[in-house]
Formats: sequence, C-alpha cells, structure tokens
Amino acid sequence: MISTKRKYQVWSLSLRYCVSMLGLLVSLWGMGCQTSIFDPNNPNNPNNPNNPKPSIPDGAFAAGEGAETKVDYLEVQRGADGAVENVYALGRFRHIAHFGNFTLTSRGKTGSFFAKLDSKGNFVWVKSFTANITPGGLALNTKGEAIIALNVNETKVVFDGKELDESYGTHLLSYDAEGRELRHKKFDGVGIYGLRVSKDGSLAIRRMVMGGRISFGSTSISSITRMETVFLGRLSADWEPQWALHMHSEYANNLQPYIYFAFDDEGNLWFAGNNKMRFPDVGDALPQDYKGGAFLLKLGIDGKILWSALGSTITGHGQQFGQQTIFRLDVASDGQVHLLGNATGGALGGKTFETSGLFHFAFSKDGQWKQSDVQQVTQPLDSIVHTMALVPDGRVLLWGRSNNLTFPLPNGEKISPTEPHVQGIWFPSEKKVSWWKETRKETFEQVFVASNSELIQTGFVKDVAGNAAMPETGVNAFIEQVTTPTDSQRGRALWHTQSDGKAALLPLQTSVLKDGSSLVLVEWNGRLKMEDSAQGDVAHYLLHLDNAGKLLYQRSFAEQRFSLTSEGLLYYHKQLSAPKSFDTRAGMVDVQAGHLVVVYEDPKGQIDRVVALPAQGANVTHVAGRADGGLVLAGAWERTGGRLGTFASPPPTASTATKGFVAAFSKEGKQEWVLDLDIDAVAMNVSHLSVSQDNHILFAGWLYPGKFSKEARFGTKTLEAESSTIPVVATISPKGELLSAQNTAVTVCRWSSMQVTAETQGQTYLSGICGFPGKQELAVAKLDKDGKILWKKTFGSTGEMSLVGAVLTPGGELHLVGDFVGTLQLGGTKITAQGQHDAFVASFSMEGELSKMTGFGGTSDDRASSVALLGEQLVLSGTTRGSFQMGEVKLSSNGGLLMFTTRASLASIHQP
Repeated sequence: MISTKRKYQVWSLSLRYCVSMLGLLVSLWGMGCQTSIFDPNNPNNPNNPNNPKPSIPDGAFAAGEGAETKVDYLEVQRGADGAVENVYALGRFRHIAHFGNFTLTSRGKTGSFFAKLDSKGNFVWVKSFTANITPGGLALNTKGEAIIALNVNETKVVFDGKELDESYGTHLLSYDAEGRELRHKKFDGVGIYGLRVSKDGSLAIRRMVMGGRISFGSTSISSITRMETVFLGRLSADWEPQWALHMHSEYANNLQPYIYFAFDDEGNLWFAGNNKMRFPDVGDALPQDYKGGAFLLKLGIDGKILWSALGSTITGHGQQFGQQTIFRLDVASDGQVHLLGNATGGALGGKTFETSGLFHFAFSKDGQWKQSDVQQVTQPLDSIVHTMALVPDGRVLLWGRSNNLTFPLPNGEKISPTEPHVQGIWFPSEKKVSWWKETRKETFEQVFVASNSELIQTGFVKDVAGNAAMPETGVNAFIEQVTTPTDSQRGRALWHTQSDGKAALLPLQTSVLKDGSSLVLVEWNGRLKMEDSAQGDVAHYLLHLDNAGKLLYQRSFAEQRFSLTSEGLLYYHKQLSAPKSFDTRAGMVDVQAGHLVVVYEDPKGQIDRVVALPAQGANVTHVAGRADGGLVLAGAWERTGGRLGTFASPPPTASTATKGFVAAFSKEGKQEWVLDLDIDAVAMNVSHLSVSQDNHILFAGWLYPGKFSKEARFGTKTLEAESSTIPVVATISPKGELLSAQNTAVTVCRWSSMQVTAETQGQTYLSGICGFPGKQELAVAKLDKDGKILWKKTFGSTGEMSLVGAVLTPGGELHLVGDFVGTLQLGGTKITAQGQHDAFVASFSMEGELSKMTGFGGTSDDRASSVALLGEQLVLSGTTRGSFQMGEVKLSSNGGLLMFTTRASLASIHQP
C-alpha cells in the first residue's frame, strides 16, 4: 500500500520535473519586454493607472493573482418594516480575493471569509480566516450579533490577523455590528454543517462524525463502520451542550446535506430530512416499523419528539420504492411550517403523492395540516430544480439546470441541455409552472426572501477575461437583491456585488525552438475541483513567443498528457476507446479503437502528423522526445498483460509483481523496440524520464514491493531491498538494453525527494532530501554510466526544507535550489528565512563539497518551483506574496500570489 504522503512526494517530483525547463523562456526575451497577464479592465488590476503596478522587470515573466470564492451561508438582517438593512455572508476563497476595497490573501491555498454588506450591497467589513478551514454555519441573534461556525483541520491558523496554535476542532465565534469579536469557543472534532439561533439565544447545530467518536456534553456519539453519523444538537445561550438527537444511515454516506432545521417562536425545533436515515436512540417516540424515509419532526426544548410526519418508502439494500427529496424547510412569522420538495411516489405523513413532481406541504405550529390536498406539479422536474424559495403569497420560486432531459415551455419552446439555466414560478394552487430561460453565467445556490417583494440571491459566476497574452479564468461569488420575478421574466436587480479575482497560473513546460522562439504550456488552477483539470472549462493554454518575448499566438488546450518538442510541435498521447478522425495537413487520418495515438500539433492547433500504435493494457505515463523526432514512452502494463505495437507482454508470473515497459519508435511511428520490465512490486512510479544527446535513456522512480524482501527484481537486475520503498535509477541503451539499475536507498540514503542531473558522458548526479521533516539530511552523489557510486556526501540539517531542482555547469559545479522554513543549516553554513518560506541556492564543487548557500525572499511567503541553467545564468521560477530579489532583479506582487521566472548570473547569486 502506498502511503498518502509518499504518493504526494512522487507526484511532486513528477510535476517539478515537468517545469524544470520553464526558465529557458526568459533567456529569449529582449530588454524592455514586460509581458503581463492581468485583466486591464479589472479595477483591482495593478495595470490600471489608478492602482500601484507590480514591478515586472526585463526578462521576468509574472502571472497574476487567483481567486475562487463561494458563499456557503448567508443571513439577512431586516428592519421593522421587513426591508433589508444588512446582509452577512460566510464563505471560502483561494489565493487572493477582492471584496470591494478589501483584499484577502489565503495562507497556502485556501481561506475563509466573513463579510457584512449594507442595504445597497456595499462591503462594510470583511474578516479573513486562513488555513485549512471550512465554513460551518451562520446565524443572527435578536441582539443583532452574528454567530459563525468554522471547522479547522490544522493546528496553526490565523483568525482575522491573530495567529492561533492548537486550533484543530470546531470554533464558534460571535461578532457585534461593527465586526468586533465578542466570544470565541472551541469544541473537539470537526464537522458542524448548519447553525440556527432561537430567541432565547440558544443554538441548534448539525454535526457529522465519520469513522470515529465525539463527545457532546454527557453524550458520546460514534459512527458506524464505513458510514457517517449525523446528530442534531442544542447549545444553551452560554454555548454549553444540552442534548443531541442521533441519526445514521444504513444505506449511504453523505447524510449532512439532507438535513434542514429551524426554530419557531416558542423555542421548539422543526427538523426535516430525506430518505436513508434512522434514529436509533428515540425509544417509542417513532413507530417501530419506521425503517427510514423522508421525515418532518417537531422537537421540544428538551429535545423530545413532540410530533412527526414520516415517509413510508425507502431506497437501499436492493429495494427501490418511491422516494421523497426535501429542498427547503421554512418556519414563517405566523408560525406556519412549510416544506418544499420532490417526490417520485409513496407518501409522507399519511398524504399520498398522486404523481411524480414537486410538492408543497403546510402545517400549523401544532403540526396540523393546513392544506386539504398535497400540492404538486405534475411536470417531471426531478433533475432540474436545485434551489427553491417560498414567497408569502403562496407561490414558489424555482431555479434549476437542465440535465439530461428536455422541458417544454408554455410558449412552445423547449429547454435543452445546451441551454442549462432556467428560472420560473410555480403556482401550487393552480398546479402549473411558468418557466423562462437564463443565458447568464451565474449559478444560483441559495435564495432568501427578504420581504414580500424582494429576494436575496447568492451563487457564483465563472469569468473569462484578459488581454491578448492570456485569458484569465476565475470563479467569483456574488450576492444580489432583486425584485420578485413575474411569471415571464426574472426580477429586476436592485443591487449586485461579487468578489473579484483571477486564477493563479502554473507553467508546466517550456521549449526553445530552432528559430529562437519559445513555446510555453500554462495551466490555470482556478477550478472549483482541482482534479478536473481537463473537464468542463479549459485548463491549459499554449503560448508561442518570439525571441523578444512578444506573443505570436495563443490557444486553449484541454489534453492532459502532453509534451513539447524542439521542432515547434506539441504532442499529446491518449488511448482511443472509439474510432476517431484527425484532420492533418496531408489529409484525413482515421484511427480505429484500441490504439495508442500520438498527435503532433503546431502552436496554432494545426496537426502535422498522427502516429498510431495498436495498444491494449499499456498505460503510458511518461513521454520523452529524441533529437531525431522519435519518441520514448514509459509506463506499466495492466495485471492481465498487454500489447503495444507488435509486442505482446504476458501477465506477471508472481502474485506480487507488476510489469512495466519502456518503448521507442521513430518519427514516422515505426516501432524500434520495447523493453519489458518484470518488476517484483505491487506498484511502480516513474518520476523522471529523459533522453541524452546520444539517445541513452535515464529512468528514475520508486518501487513499492508488496512485502518485505531482501531482494527486489527490476527487469534483469536484482536490487537489494531494505524496506518497502525502493528508489531506483536506471540507464537504458539506445537499443533498449537495460544497462544498470541502482537502489539509491542502499547506496546513498532513504530518499523523500530526489533530483537527477546527467552529464553528456553518461555520468549522473543524484541529489535530494533524505528522511522527513524533523530528521532530514541533504545528500549529493555521483554515479558512473553503470550506476556505480563514485562518491557521496550527506549534510545534516535543522529546519524544514524541500528541493525543487538541480543544475550542473560545464565545469562540474552543482547548484541545488529549493525552499525552507525557519533556519536551514548544512554542515557549518546556516541561513534564516525572513518570511514563512524562503528560497535557497546551495552550490557544490565537482567533488561534492558545499561551497556557498544563500537564502532569497522577503517577509512574505516566497517559494521556488523549478530551476534551469542558461549559460552562466541561473533561471529560477517560483511564487511570492510580497517582494522577491535575486541578483539585480526585484519582483513585487500586489498582495496576491505572484508567479515569476527570473534570472541572475552565477557570479552574483552568492554576493552579500
């Protein structure tokens, strides 16, 4: 089993190698070039003449700030006449976010915000909570104070400028109207997702427990194995636990989004939920034959169940009956309780659903039915509605998204998946819906009725804007107040405000072409889901720059497996599961399913050629180009074996073994050889694959044997194993012969990170960090072309450090680059970081002796990401939140996460 930490380390090595050539771009930019990718129309843009500009010096590439904001909870403060006085919002953001005149920067990647807006939508104040923090709830009490819940998954965080230690847990905080903190209390465990406050100041919270146990006052609540447990709890006005109502699921996880609750004027708690829940600890309060289903409960001040309306159907364990889904629970000012939802059949509280569709129930405060019939709409709307609001005149406002269905409109038009956003009004008494299309980019998530004629709406919008060099994409939350929609169109906006920021950028790979121009492949990381890098919105851009840094062409690129060649082509590879045609310059090329296809494209997206190889069960992970245009591929076979071109690999013979491969084929797609690697391991990860000028292949990665063994097999070589993780470096001849395979953990140290730098003669330098934070060494070793250790050096260190790259000068000097926290000491040399992180350069002689080490950075967070050598200049890329200087070049951000690449001569690197 590969540990999470080890997976991250291996992934990090792979990514760092991909960006190791980024700095070559800088060398081709002429004096006076200032390439910016900030949006000039953004009022917070430093290129706006009304704002201070960051310093982008000659030869430095700087990419902008990033924001992803989302409102998780919102509360409206009303006056005596019901009009909106203030709006409070609790949400999250990434990197940097602008809220009016307020700018927030996250510590690391994520942060949470708490904001107050006035009746016109202006931001009054904004608070920042930075670290791994999830918003957990927001409520306003009768004194006008705001109470928020925050779930903290780190031990050290910053709350509104105050740094807190031992912070892991759930935090409740209250604030007055001016934003002053009144109270702060921490609870063990994380998992509050919902917060309500009663007139007497007591609180109701929804908590989640996954795979463990939590204490709530005198009650101990534990989750079922592999299932999460949810409980509804009540805290006194002094925030002391009173009681907890425990529930769990026998059928599915992810219970917490399916629970809704609200206080009435008497302090009772109305509580509704969907299918798949059970209450194990309520005795005879519910019928013994209740096995789960939708429900509405009325709980007294002591937590006892006073009244219930239960669903008669469940889904799970092979049984599937009618199902009810609840979207909203409201307790109106007159005490009536309103329940909105959708049903596909069955009954709730003894009322049978006549058909599939939306339903509206109304109850008096004593639980009596206020409607003689179930109010339903008969259109099939199960896949379209994602938020609803009940207007006091009895209408229901609907917001939704067309999914896989087509819906008719009253005027005869149809809403299809290509027109995804819809709004409408449902008239329950008339059992009809009026729908209209929306073409805006907003996605609505929450809607609140502010008065009889006005609504407060929240959601997010995806923006695409920028200058010619780079369109920037960000996700920004919005809050707006609108008039109540009519039956034919949306409401009129009274005010609209949103956060503002663009996505942070990450250069993946750079190639210098024969004509002196450059290609750079850039990924933006402003997506809602980081893992969806090539799904939905475009995730990558390809820039073509001339030798002065001027943009020649840019285009979007959605593939995930790609590389750049010195011929000016970008190639990507994929396995085809269905036939596909490619329009090349020579004509159409048809490729059948079951082929590995490598596509060569120029910067403008024109396909130069397509190479297709029959492939089955061959999972390619790395591709490297040769000087003659040929390609080298590395990967692993599936457990059943596989086929690549004319080569077929049988399944592994050992139960614990996997099989890998390295293959080469010509520019025209002719297969040259396939090296089948029989590996005594349950997993193999290639983190480094490169081809030398004489076409020797350098392979570096990790093996993960399934059990402890004194020996491990890597192709025809046998490696000595001393633990379950083996870092290996191998060399392969131009003809596909495995020349050497070396277990570097035995010969050097137990690596936690590794860099490989090769000389043209085939000699290899290994460098990296041995051990883990708290017990680390920096090691350097030199291997000959057969993998034999010529010499090795280790340097004990204090402080936490990471290594991102290594470069080798023609004279044999080795320069290691990384970043560190606190104080870094290698041998007798010691440097101290000025901020949270600082970059460092450590230089070694050709015999492996440390000559000099220098730190770089200001008082903010300064990190290195990759390094390259350009003649006698060191090219460094990284990020800063403040200012960064190396040599004569100084970079400054405007408070956001500024990505940079800069260069300085080796002679000036270690100057005082």
